[in-house]
Amino acid sequence: MVLRLYDFLLDQDLTRLDPARVVAMAADLATKKTLIEAAFGHGEIATRALVETRAKHVDGPALLARLTRLQAIWPDLRTRLGAHLMTAPRMRAALHAAGAPSDAEDIGVTRDYLRQTTLNARFLRSRYTVLDLLDETGLLHAAVEAALPVQPTAKLG
Repeated sequence: MVLRLYDFLLDQDLTRLDPARVVAMAADLATKKTLIEAAFGHGEIATRALVETRAKHVDGPALLARLTRLQAIWPDLRTRLGAHLMTAPRMRAALHAAGAPSDAEDIGVTRDYLRQTTLNARFLRSRYTVLDLLDETGLLHAAVEAALPVQPTAKLG
C-alpha cells in the first residue's frame, strides 16, 4: 500500500501546488484530535496517537513555509525518490515470485479496512512519512482511494 501511495505521489506535479489554498483547508490539531478519537476511541491508543500527532503537526506559517519549500524542490526530490523506490508493480511481482501474498485481500484484509487503517496510520507515529506529506498537501484521501485495490466486478449470469 505504501508503495502505491508513493507511486501516486510521484505522478503528481507538486510545482503546481497552491500552498496558501492548501494551508487554508488544512486540518488543525483540534480536528485531528476529533479524527483520532473517532478512529481509536478515548483510551490509551488515542492518547498516544494524539501525543505522536502533536509532535509533528504544523499549521499556519510553518505549514505554508514547508509547502512552499516542497513546491520549489519537488522536481529534484521527485527524481531522487523515483530512483530509490521500487514501484508497487515491481514489488508485487517480486512477492509473487517468492510465493508470498502481495495484496491485502490475500491475507484477509478488506478494502474498507485497508482504507481506514491507512488513513489512520499517520496518527500513530511522530515520524514524518509519506502519509503526512500527502495529508499536508491535501492529497491523502485521493492517494488512498487511488492506491486501493480495484474492487472486483460482479459476474453476470
